[in-house]
Amino acid sequence: LSSALVWLGDIGKEMASEEVDPEVKKLWLRPENQRCADCPEKSTEFVSKNLGIFICSKCYEMHENLGRNISAVESVHKFKSNDPFFEHVKSRGNARVRDVYECNRPAWYITPAENTHIPAIRENWIKA
Repeated sequence: LSSALVWLGDIGKEMASEEVDPEVKKLWLRPENQRCADCPEKSTEFVSKNLGIFICSKCYEMHENLGRNISAVESVHKFKSNDPFFEHVKSRGNARVRDVYECNRPAWYITPAENTHIPAIRENWIKA
């Protein structure tokens, strides 16, 4: 499933967004949430409800491995505006959360580059 979502790109996102709760869609389509919170990937199909961020399918796998107590991830297609975490996600967003988490990042710390296929770099970044 996650590999199928990667190829959707912007055209697929427009088609797939029709199935998304209208209030969730408003958050998902904000410019700040179009890019993954953890990497430069431009296809965000998942939300970490307790962190308040939108992430790509590659980062989703890492977040899911962290456990729901750290990152409760869900497809944007399943996330609903009546979910208890909706207001939390609405008040956060990728830009705001990125600013908080990255404000003290050492300059030497390796961040995931676009299309990074090195899982250890992505995993270390997400766990940091």
